[in-house]
This record gives sequence, structure tokens and C-alpha cells, in this order.
Amino acid sequence: MRKRVLLGNRGGRVPSGGSHLCSVAALLIGMSYEICPPGVDATNPQPGDFILCHRAGFASSVIRLGERIKFRPGANWSHAAFVETPDTVIEALTKGVVRTPLAAYRDIEYVLVRTGLVGDDRQQAVAFAQSCVGQKYGWVTDLGITLRFLTPGRGLWFGMDGTELCSGLVAQALCRGWKIFAVNPAAISPAELGVEYGVLSGVSYAVST
Repeated sequence: MRKRVLLGNRGGRVPSGGSHLCSVAALLIGMSYEICPPGVDATNPQPGDFILCHRAGFASSVIRLGERIKFRPGANWSHAAFVETPDTVIEALTKGVVRTPLAAYRDIEYVLVRTGLVGDDRQQAVAFAQSCVGQKYGWVTDLGITLRFLTPGRGLWFGMDGTELCSGLVAQALCRGWKIFAVNPAAISPAELGVEYGVLSGVSYAVST
């Protein structure tokens, strides 16, 4: 079963009982998300969108460790990938930043997040993601996210130039559009991307099935 959830303007969430005007704004800029169960393809993914999912492996485990410190049960995502074309994503894996067919995710549940990027904003976001292909995976940044969640305030963070984290790549690409994040986009986690776009388990939104 698919679920399409309305979000507030430019990444703001619409909580249960939230403003009708925010829901209308979300429709106008085309922002929503779609839960795609195993075996179900996303409906018309567009360049500039992104996906959130769970992945196995050491890197994803480190990310989720840090996320659980901050979000507890809300640490629902350990991987993000940027939609380059309706058929391909650009993603940071442990082997580096690569292009992957979106169909590679067909056998697992994932969420397609529609960002509403159009025109020059979309082109600049896609161009940034394409420029990252071939870069190394950000192991240092991965560990830095956990450190940030362990330290008070906005947290202490470290990273390394010329490397990318899965969610950091997505966030930096979105910043080439109009998105502004409260934290360093290079060090954002998949769960934080989910919060920014209202994709968080245990939170009620305006949902149609």
C-alpha cells in the first residue's frame, strides 16, 4: 500500500491538526513523500528528489548508532540517495560515490521524498551531485556525526574534504536549490533529512492512502 504525505512549505512539517494553508502550500510546490514497499516502484520520481531507506553494513550501523542517541525510536533511516534521473540515483557507498539504478532498491522498502525542485534549482542540485561521482566515502564524517550527537548544543563535528556521506551528499545538493539546513549539510544524518521533510516514524501527518 502506498502512502502519500503532505508537508509544509520548504521542508516544514505539518503535524496532526496542522494548518490547512500549509497543506495547500505543500501541494502547490509538489512536496510529499511516498512509501514504496518491496516490489513496488515509486511513482514518477524526478531529478532533485531523494530516497531514504535502511541498509546493512558497518557504515550504516555507525550512522544509526549516532541517530539512536538523538532520535531514539525515530532513528528510522540509515541511508539516503539523490535522484539524478527517473531511473538512476547518485549515492555515497563505502566504495565511493556512484550512480546506481533506482531499480536496485525495488526489493526493499524505501521512501521517495519529493522536494519540489524545478528549473535552475533542480539543475544546480543535479549538477552538484554529478560532480561528486568518484569521490571517496566519508568515513571520518560518519564517525563525526556520532560525535556531534554525543556533544551538547549543536555538537562537535569533524570531517574530511573530498569525501562524501550518503545523507551529506543529498543535503549539499539540495542546498544548491533553495534548501537551508540548521546544521552543516555535509554532516547531516539520514534521520535528520527525514525530520526536515516530515518523514519520521511515530509522528502523525496529513495522510492519504
